[in-house]
Amino acid sequence: MVRVATPPIGRSVYRRSCPNCGRSVSEARLNLGLPCERCIPRAFESSVSLEDIYKALLENGTLNMFKEVYVLEEEARNLAQFFEKTLGYPPWGAQRTWIKRFVRGDSFTIIAPTGVGKTTFGIIVALYLACVRGEKSYVVVPTTTLVIQAEEKAKSLSLNVGCTPRIIAVHGKMKKAEKERALELVKSGDFDVLISTIAFARKNLETLEGQRFRFVFVDDVDAVLKSGRSVDAILRIVGFSREDVDTGLKILNLQREIAKLHREGEGGEEERSKRIEELRVELDRYRGTLKGRDGVSRLIVSSATGRPRGSKVRLFRVLLGFEAGGRGDIGLRNVVDAYIVPGDSVDKEVVRIIKRLGSGTLVYVPLDSGIEGAERLAEMLRGAGVNAKAYHAKTPFKVLREFINGEVDVLVGVANYYGALVRGIDLPRRVKYAVFAGVPRHRFSAEIGEPHPARLARILSLLSEVNIVDVAESSRRYLAEMRRMLRGIAQHIYSSYLKGS
Repeated sequence: MVRVATPPIGRSVYRRSCPNCGRSVSEARLNLGLPCERCIPRAFESSVSLEDIYKALLENGTLNMFKEVYVLEEEARNLAQFFEKTLGYPPWGAQRTWIKRFVRGDSFTIIAPTGVGKTTFGIIVALYLACVRGEKSYVVVPTTTLVIQAEEKAKSLSLNVGCTPRIIAVHGKMKKAEKERALELVKSGDFDVLISTIAFARKNLETLEGQRFRFVFVDDVDAVLKSGRSVDAILRIVGFSREDVDTGLKILNLQREIAKLHREGEGGEEERSKRIEELRVELDRYRGTLKGRDGVSRLIVSSATGRPRGSKVRLFRVLLGFEAGGRGDIGLRNVVDAYIVPGDSVDKEVVRIIKRLGSGTLVYVPLDSGIEGAERLAEMLRGAGVNAKAYHAKTPFKVLREFINGEVDVLVGVANYYGALVRGIDLPRRVKYAVFAGVPRHRFSAEIGEPHPARLARILSLLSEVNIVDVAESSRRYLAEMRRMLRGIAQHIYSSYLKGS
């Protein structure tokens, strides 16, 4: 029984802040986590548990909004306990925040550096829903390699809680018969957790739309949702119809028009703003349904950079009320960036560095060196006594497994933004170092050839940053004019599409 004390006297009173009735409450009560005096007339001399407050409200017959707070906190505590039982240690600060946002019913973005537990969080939530709630989840990752790794991690973690959920992973390295069997299980809904790449989602969109996913987790949104079709697929799987997506696109288009009118001072903004509000009314019922806690989908996307590409990514803000990019949850990383200007050849310098660093190192050759360059450098490392192998999209998965097990010390890949060794691994405990054999770069011909707008825009963008003043100024002027023209062309195409012409 909690001892009664003299009601605390607070220095301030906060209006509409009581967590139970929404009326005024004193600062002292809020400091103790208590509702106002109307809800619980007696006072506690120290902070008390949510359960004590919940019981006191029940005894007084004043339980109101606090019931939802109590239920959410209970679910968050249950999920955190499941997390600890699964991993062997409790969730850390950011993960606890993600847990609370998830149980509240939010769709949101996780922006944090590699290796802090984003993927693990998504998999554990999927296991929790399968093992505790009996609900389906869908985990989308960028590459086949990560599909295999996520499946292995999910099955391994489920053993720690004595649960055997039906996990289906579909990827490009499966045999034809295995893939057909997996697809049949997906069509029949005979699974708890589905793991695949976005390519599978796009190809089997009609099948996936029919599933009732409680949770959709998109790992590495920068790589997965790099095309408009991918964004459409995820939104449809979450629960939006084609018409909803089209309405979202109309809102984005009107917002761009308003921004343009504001810049040019032409007026007409009020009419478009009114139309946006009308369209938002159409979407409110969908957003309210999708954000609720009544068994419908919640979408969580993760990113290491917070800079997903493509204009359609902004549909998440319009349809689900969150940005797919932005600032990260964590600003500090224990990473040291250093460079060396080689006195000899780059490859020889890399060999010298790798022999000093040892096992657990990833090496990246520039994009223009290609797979051949990665193979050549791996062979050079082996010749120097380093157990190294090249790793790229065509490499058997067993090579990565050998690296995981310590049978291979070094992997060499291509510094491609969406390469297998860039986006295709999740090994924070194994990878210690990353070495770039030369500055990562893109190479393209300076010959204009066919005057495609994208090629011209790329060249003008580069020239606008050179140290020749008149060239840079002219390039910026031409680039601005070209972008204005392209926006006009895109607007014409989009308007024609909406009119069905």
